[in-house]
Amino acid sequence: MSCCSGNVRQVNSSGCCLYHRPLAYDSRWVDVGGKRILTELPTASDRRLTPAKIGILAQFSREDFRMSADTHWIPAVGPLRLSPATATITRGTELLASVSWPAMVDGLARLRAKLPQDVARITDGPVYDDVIHLSHQTFVACEGNEEHVCAEETVCGKLPPPSEHDDLYSLFNWPTTTSQGRQALLAMKGRYKPNPLPVFDTTGRLLRPCDYEADLKGALVAMEVLLTHEYNAGTEHCRIVAHVDRIEILRKPLPVVKCTTTCRMPYELNEANAHYGAG
Repeated sequence: MSCCSGNVRQVNSSGCCLYHRPLAYDSRWVDVGGKRILTELPTASDRRLTPAKIGILAQFSREDFRMSADTHWIPAVGPLRLSPATATITRGTELLASVSWPAMVDGLARLRAKLPQDVARITDGPVYDDVIHLSHQTFVACEGNEEHVCAEETVCGKLPPPSEHDDLYSLFNWPTTTSQGRQALLAMKGRYKPNPLPVFDTTGRLLRPCDYEADLKGALVAMEVLLTHEYNAGTEHCRIVAHVDRIEILRKPLPVVKCTTTCRMPYELNEANAHYGAG
């Protein structure tokens, strides 16, 4: 059982939890099944609402390529500040975070319209100081392309010529609405190299996975998503705000992820794990 089941401020190198003032008086927090749920975006002054800064890694699912109002997975990586919930992170844990699909569609629409004033407006102000910062990851369809981690912690790659793949893989028209495009995206295979999973305490000190325990599962927190499209002529980017609807912990490493030639989607990983007996 995690020692960090209350209002955790930080976890020191010995695994001891430091607590801060209870949040019962704050109307933005509600009890759902005994869990503390944040219902509004935190502001720069609400430092007590962000007790930890933890990196997360999110991956695609099959539903990413269907236009609907349901919750979908997004590819994301970056530092994350979380509210208390009920779960334990252990060594080697990977996290998956899902976000509101309408917010993603809104962000893509802004990016497609290329409205710098709107981009500046939605990223300005202290309300975004304490939210999650994630980066869009570029998945390359062709095998053999090299991907690397940029200084901005954005996963990018050497893209094929725009004339060949813009209709399917450009962020300006992703996710595509054509069945042919959806099938191509679902069949997409390319080498995938995510950033590592960094974990920090509230002082900014990097923690090793064996140094901390934190409560994550069921947390509902705000986040800022940085969508970055890398292409031959340059980079387009914008920022949007969404909510983390679910955080899921993968208890076991996935052997297929270690493959050096292809990257499979999560539903393919599940099938492969069943085949390899990973469970």
